[in-house]
Amino acid sequence: MANKNPKPQIVGFAEGRIQQLLRDSSIRIDEIFPNSRIYQFVNGKDYDNFYDSEEHLNGLIPFKVVDYIYWLSVLIDYTLPNSTLKQINLGIYDTDKNKLFKAEWASNSHLDHAQPHWHINNRNYHNEEINGTFLKPELNSTFEMRLSRIHFPMCASWQKDSSHVAHLSKTENMVIVNWLERVIKYILTQLTWLEDKTMV
Repeated sequence: MANKNPKPQIVGFAEGRIQQLLRDSSIRIDEIFPNSRIYQFVNGKDYDNFYDSEEHLNGLIPFKVVDYIYWLSVLIDYTLPNSTLKQINLGIYDTDKNKLFKAEWASNSHLDHAQPHWHINNRNYHNEEINGTFLKPELNSTFEMRLSRIHFPMCASWQKDSSHVAHLSKTENMVIVNWLERVIKYILTQLTWLEDKTMV
């Protein structure tokens, strides 16, 4: 049996912060496949996993906003050489597990995508299995598929005539964990506003 990879510091801190935010001490983030170096939710109250519209297996944790259930996914990817952090992202899904949007911070290799950034998703698909095979997603349109690939900047400093790229590889671990926590807090606030503006 192969030795299990030690859990990176960012994963441990992220797990603790999300446990506090969602008030669920049973939440665990670990490798969803052994020695994959890709960390996701593997446990939590009402935990579920399924293949999303991009045919990626995601661990999901539900959270309630007013009277509406949403789902959260986390992916922390250490698959670059020397187990370097490649990307970290948070996905938000509706009650039926349709992905709504994603916050992502990735290591740019040669592209000038904004980092970190948002992706908008507007895809209809079903998490159904027939004879052991998950149904493939159906995209609403070619335009919506293309729209989901746009990297909408999250914290560009254009007003200062600065870059829209914050380099993940040059960022300290605790800064990355703080970013993850505050993104979740902001999403919770915005979803609360969406569901009941009197509560914000």
